[in-house]
Amino acid sequence: MHLRGAVGVVVALALHSLMYGPQAAFIAEQFDPRLRYTGSSLAYTLAGVIGGAVAPLLFTALLDAFDSWVPLALYLALTAVVTVTGLLLGRDAPAEEHLPEPMARGTPATTASHP
Repeated sequence: MHLRGAVGVVVALALHSLMYGPQAAFIAEQFDPRLRYTGSSLAYTLAGVIGGAVAPLLFTALLDAFDSWVPLALYLALTAVVTVTGLLLGRDAPAEEHLPEPMARGTPATTASHP
């Protein structure tokens, strides 16, 4: 029984890790390039605090109040709806934002002074 549980955890974590690449790109695209580092860092940190700290406390309170797994499943379904809604409302960054900025402002990166 312990081996099945360990295999389940390893498989679940492997599947969970597949979301980090797309998630990082999606979060970064939600902000203009000027605010990208701060915005994505703040969004990622707050999401971790809200999802990682509040959910276990809420699960414990729901389980204590209702003595059933059904409220926990409803909470997970609600968070899935909120997640899909956020994905649908997310910003799709224009292609120009993915291009590198010139080295100096006002000077095109491709021009060079030749004698």
